[in-house]
Amino acid sequence: MTRPRASSVWMEKEAARRLVGTLLALGLAIWGQHILLDQGVRRDGALLFIVAGVIFALSALPLPRWPELPRRIPWPRWGQVVTGLGLALALISTALFWRDEHSPIGLRLWLLAMPLYLVGTWAEESLGREGDQGLRAAIRRLRGWLISHRWELFWLAVILILAAVPRFLRLDTIPNGCQSDECNNGLDALRWLRGAPYSVYVGTNEGQATFFTYLLAFSFKLFGPGVVQMRAVSATIGVLTVLAFYLLARDLFGPTIALAAAGLLAGARWHITFSRIIYELILVPLFEALLLYFLLRALRHGRRRDWALAGLLLGGGMHTYTAWRVVPFFIAVFLTYWVITHRGRWRRDLEGIGLLVGGAYVVLVPLGVYIIRHWNAFISRVRHISVFNDVARVGSYEPIWSNLRKTLWMFNYQGDFAALNNLPGAPLLPFDARSPQAFMTHVPGAWLLASLVGALFILGVAYALRHLNHPLPFLLISGFIIVGSVAVLSVAHEAPTARRPIGLIPLIFLLVALVLDRMALLYRWALRGHGREWARAFLIILVAGVYLGGVDTYFNVQARHESVYIAYSGIEAAVGRYIRTLPPETRIYLVPAFQHHSAVKFISGRSDTRLLNLVRDLPMREDPGGDVVYIMEAVDARLIPLFRQVYPLGEVYEHRDPYGRLYFIAYWVPREQVNAARGLAATYFEGDAGEAGPVVLQRRDGPLDFDFAADPPAPAPFSARWEGSLLTSGFGPFRFEAELEAGATLTMTVADQVVIDTTRGQRAGQITLVAGFHNLEMQYRSGPRLGRLTVYWSGPGVDRQPIPLEALYSVPAPRNGLIGYYYPTLDWSGPPALIEKDLLVLPNNVLGERFSILWRGKIAAPRPGVYVFGTRSDDGSYVYIDGQLVVDNGGHHGAQYREGRIELSQGFHDIEVRYFQDGGSREMQLWWMPPGGTKELVPPEYLFPVEGEALPEDLTLPPPPKPKPPAGLQPPVEAPAPPTPGEGVPSAPVVTVTPLWAVGSCGSDLGQFLQPRGLAVDQTGRVFVADAGNHRVVRLSPEGEPELAFGSQGEGDGQFLEPFDLVVEPDGNVVVLDATAQRLQRFTSDGQFLASFGRELAMYRPRGLGIDSKGNLYVADTGGVRLLRLSPEGVVLQQWGGRGAEIGAGQPVDAAVGPDGAAYLVEAETGLLWRLAPDGDVRSWTAIKRASTLDGPHLAIGPSGLIYVTDPELWRVMVYDPGGVPVAQFGESGMGPGQFLKPVGLAVGPDGRIYVADSQACRVQAFAALEAAAAIGGE
Repeated sequence: MTRPRASSVWMEKEAARRLVGTLLALGLAIWGQHILLDQGVRRDGALLFIVAGVIFALSALPLPRWPELPRRIPWPRWGQVVTGLGLALALISTALFWRDEHSPIGLRLWLLAMPLYLVGTWAEESLGREGDQGLRAAIRRLRGWLISHRWELFWLAVILILAAVPRFLRLDTIPNGCQSDECNNGLDALRWLRGAPYSVYVGTNEGQATFFTYLLAFSFKLFGPGVVQMRAVSATIGVLTVLAFYLLARDLFGPTIALAAAGLLAGARWHITFSRIIYELILVPLFEALLLYFLLRALRHGRRRDWALAGLLLGGGMHTYTAWRVVPFFIAVFLTYWVITHRGRWRRDLEGIGLLVGGAYVVLVPLGVYIIRHWNAFISRVRHISVFNDVARVGSYEPIWSNLRKTLWMFNYQGDFAALNNLPGAPLLPFDARSPQAFMTHVPGAWLLASLVGALFILGVAYALRHLNHPLPFLLISGFIIVGSVAVLSVAHEAPTARRPIGLIPLIFLLVALVLDRMALLYRWALRGHGREWARAFLIILVAGVYLGGVDTYFNVQARHESVYIAYSGIEAAVGRYIRTLPPETRIYLVPAFQHHSAVKFISGRSDTRLLNLVRDLPMREDPGGDVVYIMEAVDARLIPLFRQVYPLGEVYEHRDPYGRLYFIAYWVPREQVNAARGLAATYFEGDAGEAGPVVLQRRDGPLDFDFAADPPAPAPFSARWEGSLLTSGFGPFRFEAELEAGATLTMTVADQVVIDTTRGQRAGQITLVAGFHNLEMQYRSGPRLGRLTVYWSGPGVDRQPIPLEALYSVPAPRNGLIGYYYPTLDWSGPPALIEKDLLVLPNNVLGERFSILWRGKIAAPRPGVYVFGTRSDDGSYVYIDGQLVVDNGGHHGAQYREGRIELSQGFHDIEVRYFQDGGSREMQLWWMPPGGTKELVPPEYLFPVEGEALPEDLTLPPPPKPKPPAGLQPPVEAPAPPTPGEGVPSAPVVTVTPLWAVGSCGSDLGQFLQPRGLAVDQTGRVFVADAGNHRVVRLSPEGEPELAFGSQGEGDGQFLEPFDLVVEPDGNVVVLDATAQRLQRFTSDGQFLASFGRELAMYRPRGLGIDSKGNLYVADTGGVRLLRLSPEGVVLQQWGGRGAEIGAGQPVDAAVGPDGAAYLVEAETGLLWRLAPDGDVRSWTAIKRASTLDGPHLAIGPSGLIYVTDPELWRVMVYDPGGVPVAQFGESGMGPGQFLKPVGLAVGPDGRIYVADSQACRVQAFAALEAAAAIGGE
């Protein structure tokens, strides 16, 4: 852009004054951003942003006028013809695609139409009038330009290399797996390589255009298929985006500012993240930057080729990501504004707009045809994720306003919580300069660099709003609103989202460049060009620091975050890699979670894996032709004893992740053992005394059709016993008949019922059997003359025939399990398609999609008491005990857990489990927690396939289960060493605490939390949670069930800005501390507002609250670096610490009071725990690792005086005696029971139960009291 020139001393002074104003504004904006990052105080940050924005908007110089158009260049007739020909071919291809969406001729004509349309618009440019002489002149001009711009090109190359490093580095391990949507794209790319007809749009990932997957296919063609090859495509697009953005910024602001802004984009963690993910959305910033580049060039220079290229990019963007669909509206709004405000050049602009529309049409042809013919399919995804579904559900527009607030704050305060898209909860623009894992944490002044981009963005928005009458600010603000609307109008539970508004990245960094450009201009004016090299050096340092911070945060914080590690389907990817190592002849059985997952399919490269159905595939029915491998989830570790029972020589392979957790299990069975299990185990005895005679032969027998005369196993007479299992494949009556020689006898028992007994004249019998394995036993005594022995059977699906080898197995049939009724309907209606005996409650893949299963039988209650039952299912499930509904997990939903309670007497009880699946993923687990036990999947030995009142005489009650952690979640055998606490931070003996329940996920529904912090427990065991992110308090039942929530956002009575901690008073009322409003409010236990007090105490961001037995309140005034003791009415009784004092100098964040009246205070920045005794004795010790004040430690005192303190940065809870001696610790990093992501809130109930709030995992966990732990003497 043309820069105004300073022509007088007054202008220099004016420029200096304005420069000071912009620097002041930048400082205030950085301060505001730092407050948001360090303290999370939105009101203060917003006020500083507003002040900074106003100062900057008033201080910075306005933009220069838009340049006038140069002379119009005639468009040669041949160019018009060529462009018209391209348009004509596009029209013909439209007709062909309308007749056949996969038309090969239509595809060829369309591909030819695009370059023809563009070439024709290039006709206004020529290489010269004199042939070769003109060409040589052009080459000389190019050489001269390269020489004169060599330093610019050098720095551009440096920036592109720097952009490539974080986008290509360690693509094989970061991200660690291949998320299902990513590998779905890979599977589509393989389809294209295998010759599938061209498709412009497919139903993959709920509907998407195919351009990106064709790019993946091209990568496969060059380098072979693989996850790294796919990630390299995204990384390449990411680097090209930095280059395209540089061209755009250079055209607007010149090379220096463009290089700086491109350098900031190169290190932007938001863009780095998606440059390493195999999503088509990474194309949006590239197409948008190029679109704006050519559109603005067209408006500045009037060249037809720029208009045509802009049109091709506008239409081409429709072939990228769903969110691009708002970009045409953005461009239409801007061009409408342009035509209205530049009426004097409307003829040329309308010609250009016509070329833009034509170019968009040409590139959009096949997709446009698809859209018209399949409109419902094209918008189905949009309908599914629309916020208006939430609006209809709640009956108000609050979801939209909530989305708007979250979206506006996601850049600077709190970003996407989805670990797939972001470091959970981290703002999108600043980098992390506080995490212990971050290198930049140890760099002095890193907080300034961390806040820089966020501050520049705020100033850019303020400046653009101030100058909306200029085309560039109008473009940026209108684009920000329209492109950002996709985040606001998406489903509420996903807000804020970093994925859909990815098109904001070029606009945001253009706003950043705009601020740098305005400040650089004032600097040059004020200093008359002096110090330019120093300014450039300083700019390089700033850009380098921000770049390093972004890269550091991505690799050392985000990539190492356990939630991020889990998000990329690492387990399924590991299964795929394992399968690739297996010999091709191996028969592989997979549980549904693996069989249907795209990562397993793509990475393994095998299409012959089979879905595991335990009833049908254990043991094998036929010769597998090779070894057999069963691959199961970690939770299926409970099945290993069953596999060992069937195949005792099989081998177990446990695969673990870097955190030591069990990934998956493989059970390998050699082919020889598979075949050895077929047939009945036969033992032959000498003589006719039965088993009293000596054994003469042992072998496997089958089918049950013997010619003992031709092939005698022993001399006559002899006896024989056959044992094993009979496999039936249907439900109904089965008839058994025996034919044997004179003088011989046979007794046959099936499913514990005698069906043949020739000693009593019974040569045939009938029994009703379900599908599955049934115990079979036969005793035979030959006559004096050997002959034939044949046992026939007939029944459902079986004509009368000798029992074949395929139905006979040597392993005994399990006596446990339930009878499963499989229905081809969703509501258990109509006749069942199959009835079988199921050892476990699993979503067996017997039927196709849309089915239901009903399991019936008996469950053993080994002792009387209250039993907890639960199901985790996808979709709905129910559990009935003795006809009473105990678990209601109904409805159409993804995998979710629900539980209920029932008191049972000792003995056997009827159980009925119902499950239905309406398509998609399937999951069904049955859990219980018996009295005195732990929550676990119901072991098969407590389930019996018995219906009706009568019980088998030999049915005995199993003993109570021994307490143990849930299957598949046991501590790893060789777990990695626990994190090093650091110098001065103590450790303690690790004790095992029993998880009782956990509740919560990230969200705003009842039962969900956003940044839960303080906890309190009343005398009845009810738990109160300060749900800070949702501006409310949630009450949980003693069993963890959400009962009610009270409070809303605001500063009125009963409203909260940031409810941070709370206590229960002796009379049962609840006092809530609001850190941002800096006040206390009192409520009844049911949430009725009673009083508000504390504003007069001049507290500053208090974050902790305690209470003593008299009801006196103890407030950790974090910003005021002090501890206040208040009467119940709020009168100050005592103060510890304060400015200049030692106590509290390290930012106190919580307080508690022991039984002896001693007050305890914990500091976040030092990790010190203070003991302030009533007699004046003061002691302190390092208790935990230093933490932030936002996610700082909290305290609780146990019934016997032990001190509990959360250690957020080491994922644990520490326990100290009153003298400061560490006596125990528990917890580790993770999302399993007893694991934490950020343990903050803490409470100990009157019974010693421990409650921990995890602010990052958005959940609350309850644990049994530690009195049972031997390591903790009295508590």
